[in-house]
Amino acid sequence: MIKRLMFEDVLSKLPLFAGLPPRALEAIESAGRILSLSANHTLYYKGDLANSFYVVLKGGIRLVDYTAEGRTIHIKLYGAGDVLGLLAISGAYPYPHAAEAIEATQIFAIRGEDIRYLAITYPEIGLAVIDGLVAHIHEAHHRIAKQFAERVEQRLATALLHYAQKFGTKIDDGVSLDIAISQQSLADFVGTTLESVNRTLSQWGKNGWVRVSRGHIDLLNLEILSKISNGEPVRLG
Repeated sequence: MIKRLMFEDVLSKLPLFAGLPPRALEAIESAGRILSLSANHTLYYKGDLANSFYVVLKGGIRLVDYTAEGRTIHIKLYGAGDVLGLLAISGAYPYPHAAEAIEATQIFAIRGEDIRYLAITYPEIGLAVIDGLVAHIHEAHHRIAKQFAERVEQRLATALLHYAQKFGTKIDDGVSLDIAISQQSLADFVGTTLESVNRTLSQWGKNGWVRVSRGHIDLLNLEILSKISNGEPVRLG
């Protein structure tokens, strides 16, 4: 489904486009479109040629890959305000992973050739895209560095806090992650085994820091999880 949106209410609030002048936002609105995806709908497949980049307006998108044995590997999650596929501005390249909706999702899509033209017409748009690409590179480097330098517990705490920021809702005793996250997808994301994630979450559950049910996690002690993420010592009791 394609639908128009008011740039004053939506585009100007997206991190990628924040600070752009109204004339640039109007140009982006005119060139783009909104797509509505149902849960598990595939946005694009691995190997498809990129012709657009996307901004998540609501819901979530996950990047997935598949092993030779057919197992699904969850690479990354994108929530509201996140951008994927920015490299489309440089031309059609094959996507290294597939992308699918986690739940009912709306995304703003704009073709790479259109944003490239707009970047020439409105230099502010070009700078915004460059800043977005640089942010992606920094995030990727930071994530790789954490996988080599940090313990599993740190990486897992960091991932849960990241999900809480993107998909969390406050509840009486903490924050509920309003998204289906399997322990296997957590293991894929932090670069460890399912057994390590299961063991860690079980211990944190006994400590009262998290509450885990099938496909759902509540964070009950953000302060403790933040300390673990930062590598600070944590005392029990």
